[in-house]
Amino acid sequence: MGLNGDDAASQTIAKPISSFHQPTQSHPQLTMPTLLAGDIGGTKTILRLAEYTPSITLQNNDSPPSVLYEQTYVSQQFSDLVPMVTSFLAEASTELKGTLTPKIACFGIAGPVTDGRSELTNLKWSLDVKEIEKALGIETVSLINDFAANGYGVLGLADSDLHTLQAAPISSSAPIAVIGAGTGLGEAFLIPQAGCYQVFPGEGSHADFAPQEDVSYRLCRLFTNIFEMIATPRQNIPK
Repeated sequence: MGLNGDDAASQTIAKPISSFHQPTQSHPQLTMPTLLAGDIGGTKTILRLAEYTPSITLQNNDSPPSVLYEQTYVSQQFSDLVPMVTSFLAEASTELKGTLTPKIACFGIAGPVTDGRSELTNLKWSLDVKEIEKALGIETVSLINDFAANGYGVLGLADSDLHTLQAAPISSSAPIAVIGAGTGLGEAFLIPQAGCYQVFPGEGSHADFAPQEDVSYRLCRLFTNIFEMIATPRQNIPK
């Protein structure tokens, strides 16, 4: 399954990012819980190990988790998530000079997630939390939609992270929309509720293209000759 040995290292498409924190001392036993987080996309997957305080919450002044190790992989060069994570943890243990077995893992998935299972939209992976927990020996694994993850991430942004595209009054009672184009088209929205926000992920990639005027009708007829289904992301194909 996936890559092994020298092949796995050679297929890595990015070294640990500049914000990656590499302790100089050995870590045979970490003092804080270790979290494994992953952004699973149809093109690339980013995995990160971090130490965190269990009481950390969004929208507060807690320090962010301390990043121990991060790596980016080509998703389609692995047959499944498990061999990728196995390779990642082996690399991290070697780099940090200590055995690392996270107790908690959370993966943002580029596709719908139902009852802990996901069939990825642009990747031939079928994921199940129970199977992942058993294969990797991690106590608790969560799968969430990648734009649900982005929705939670928006709540943790500082003012310095924001760039205003169009100035408008801010309403604390208004919903928040999140949208992003990757291999597919991700969408989510957040609704204020009981002093916090509830996140609702969506799948823009699964929305049918609805033409409204002559140009979009012509585009629709063009794509009808090429694709069985004309979904919204087809419009963004750079041909």
